[in-house]
Amino acid sequence: MIHEVIVLDHGGPDFALVLLGGALKLALFGALVVGVFAPRAGLGAAAAIAILAAGLAGVAVAIGVVESIMARLRLSRVPQLLVGASALALFGILLLLR
Repeated sequence: MIHEVIVLDHGGPDFALVLLGGALKLALFGALVVGVFAPRAGLGAAAAIAILAAGLAGVAVAIGVVESIMARLRLSRVPQLLVGASALALFGILLLLR
């Protein structure tokens, strides 16, 4: 797992608040991702909440899989990932400017 130093510097109630803030941030960003991929505008309240819960569960599983794979990543592959990310960013900018 990847932890920030600020998390490791705290203990007790402060540690709990840091973890709560991280969980809330993850839930917010997960809800934004689910909202983009599964719009719930015309649905009833119960269906919208069910789709949101299922989407957040899917996001949690995806994050778990990515963290498991990245934990075993060799450091020699990092430059390749940076080049790929830069190429995708450049492609996005070109699409934006077109």
